[in-house]
Amino acid sequence: MKTKYCNIRMALVFCLGFSLDTGLIHSMNVAKEAKEQIKPTSKKEPTLKTTIPLPKKAPPAPSEKKSIEANEKDDTLTLDGIFNYIRGLITTGADEAIINVLKNICVEEKIVAILTRIVKEKNSTLSREDKLNILFSLAQFYQNKTKTKKEILDIIKRENLIESDPPLLIIAVDSKNEKIIPHVIEWDKKHTGEKKSKIAKNSLRFAVKSSLSKHLKEIHKHIAPFEEDHATELLLLLVKTNQKADAIPFLVKHGAKVNAVDKETQLTPLILAIKKRNFEMVKKLVEAGADVNQRVKIVKDKKLHTVETPLWAARDAKDAKIEIYLKQNKAKD
Repeated sequence: MKTKYCNIRMALVFCLGFSLDTGLIHSMNVAKEAKEQIKPTSKKEPTLKTTIPLPKKAPPAPSEKKSIEANEKDDTLTLDGIFNYIRGLITTGADEAIINVLKNICVEEKIVAILTRIVKEKNSTLSREDKLNILFSLAQFYQNKTKTKKEILDIIKRENLIESDPPLLIIAVDSKNEKIIPHVIEWDKKHTGEKKSKIAKNSLRFAVKSSLSKHLKEIHKHIAPFEEDHATELLLLLVKTNQKADAIPFLVKHGAKVNAVDKETQLTPLILAIKKRNFEMVKKLVEAGADVNQRVKIVKDKKLHTVETPLWAARDAKDAKIEIYLKQNKAKD
C-alpha cells in the first residue's frame, strides 16, 4: 500500500514539473517573439532637419567720444571744426587725404569757405600743384552743381594760383580728374581772355618740353585737332630740347611734318636728333618716315655755307651706332 502511494506521488510530481517546464518554455518563446517585433529596423527613419540661423555679430558699441567721421554730411559741423580736423593734413601736405575727408564730411554749403581757408593757410606745406589738385578734385565732385563748381574754380584767380608753371591744364591732367578738364579750359578762357587754341598751345609746349606725352594726348583729346603747323612746331621743339621720343608717333599721326626744316637752325628733325646723338629719337623719326637722304642747305649772310645730310651729320657727331643704323636704312653718301 505504501509503495503504491509513493508511485502515485512520483507521477504527480512528474506531471507537475512537466507542466511548469512547458509553461516556462512557452513564456520564453512569447517574450522572444515580442522582442523581435519591437526590435528597430535597420532602415533609418527620416529625420526633420532644421537650420537655425546663427545670430549676426552684434555691432560694436558706440564710442563715448564721438569722432568727426560720425558726423558725415552733418551741417552742424562748424568751419573751425572741419578745419581743425584737417589741419594736420594741411601742414604735412597730404592733399589726397584732404580731398577724401572733405568729400565725406563737408556739406556743399561750406565747401567753398573751407577750400578758401585751406588755400590761404600760412602754415601749409601744400604746393601750388597740391592746392590746385584739391580744387580740381572738389570741382569735379560738384560738377553737377554749376554754382558750386564755378565758385570753387574762382578760388584759383582770387588766390593768385593761375599765373605760374605748370599751366592749369597740365595740373588738371595730373589730378586724374578727366571730367573737369573741359571746365578748366572754359574757365581759363573766360578769366584770362585767351583763345582756347592759345591756352592749349601753352600747355602742349610745356608738356613737350617736360616729356609729358600722356598730358599731350589728354589735352589733345579735349581740344580741337592740331593744326598742321602747330604739330610740326611741337615736333621740332621736342627734338631741339632733346626730350623722350615716345611722343613722336603721336605728333606725326596728328599732322607733324617729319621732314620739315626748322627756320632757326635750318635743319630737319632727323639731323637735329643726330647732332644730339639721341639714337632712340633717330630711330622713332626714321620709323615715322623721316628721309635718311634729305639734303639741307645752310645759309649764312645770305650765302650758301654748307650742305648737310643725315649720314654726314652722324660722321660729324662721331656716332658709329647712328651711322650704321642709317646705312641699314639705305642712307647714301
